Amino acid sequence: MRMLLVAAILFAGSAQAAEVTSTPPRWTGDLYFGYDGTLDVIRLQDAADSEPGPLEVANGIHHRHALDLSGRFSPWHGVQVRLDLPIVAWDRTRWLEANRMVWDPDRQRPTMLGGAAINTNDLDATPSSREHHGPDDLYLGFRVVPFGEDAVYRGAAPASLAIDLGFTFPSGENHDSVRDNGSAGAGVGGMGVHLALAASRRFAQAEPWIRFAYDHQAAYSAPLVDVNGAALPGADADGNTTLDPADSASISLGTEVIATEDRAADTGVRMGFGATLRYVSPEQVSSGRRIPLPLASTRGHVAIAAEHIQIEALMSVRARTQRPAEFRMDVAGGWVSDHTLEQVSESAYGVQTAPGTFYVRFGVGALLRFR
Repeated sequence: MRMLLVAAILFAGSAQAAEVTSTPPRWTGDLYFGYDGTLDVIRLQDAADSEPGPLEVANGIHHRHALDLSGRFSPWHGVQVRLDLPIVAWDRTRWLEANRMVWDPDRQRPTMLGGAAINTNDLDATPSSREHHGPDDLYLGFRVVPFGEDAVYRGAAPASLAIDLGFTFPSGENHDSVRDNGSAGAGVGGMGVHLALAASRRFAQAEPWIRFAYDHQAAYSAPLVDVNGAALPGADADGNTTLDPADSASISLGTEVIATEDRAADTGVRMGFGATLRYVSPEQVSSGRRIPLPLASTRGHVAIAAEHIQIEALMSVRARTQRPAEFRMDVAGGWVSDHTLEQVSESAYGVQTAPGTFYVRFGVGALLRFR
């Protein structure tokens, strides 16, 4: 999973506004530099036709380490332009245990139930264990705050409202763009569009907020090949096959607690707490990217990853002890509902995530404020 995904809480703004509705003052901006790490605990199960039901057939760990470079600028009151350039240093899944895929003649479908254990060397060489690094997709975003508690235009409003529109531009390399050394790019693939609507209101030492977001990822072409290295049936003249990534829609609720605040000195400490419910639509992937060693007859072909739900809880701290700088830390954890990872046909495959699949994200960084 890409934690790819746009975070529910954005980078810091003025001392009087929640992050989801803030913009810098006119003709000012911020620069952010930080680290973002993600750890996914993956458990796979395969369904049997009889009791005791689905059984675990694989488990592994996916970890991603990236540097986040971001800048934002306000050309006018309540207007913000934002540019993000994540650089992925390491992104890989390591399978600890997995059964080999075999054909079940009784049920007439592939299964990992009863398959022999795959040795470590073969697991590390699978496409699902491929290393990804390099520039991630570039994000260009725009925010408009039509009214706010900080007197965006002529007077203060009882609440703050922010409208976000953003575009993700492909980095040029995606997870299926394999290099000569066996690694691949870090990007998703096609261009993305991000829409969000957020509102917040200050009550004494707390500022609750709500946010609705939708992310659309356009289809893109990838040079997919079968187990023999040949282009797939239906590929274009250049040997590329079209894949359609997932879209997502989310609702987030949270609050910022103002631990300390000095408005005259523009310093303070805020703690944020929130939760997100996210729906992820079905998506097309190349078979072998989500499960280790599928059958040779389907390897590299287009497969469907099923729709699913994510529930995430997060906590953040941002401390502004001196006027030009702000330090921040955030921790998030999420649960992922059970869903099929690679559906090549109606009967293949039955492999899906198990209830114990979850992820943890950790970020730390510094923001320089030019005022």
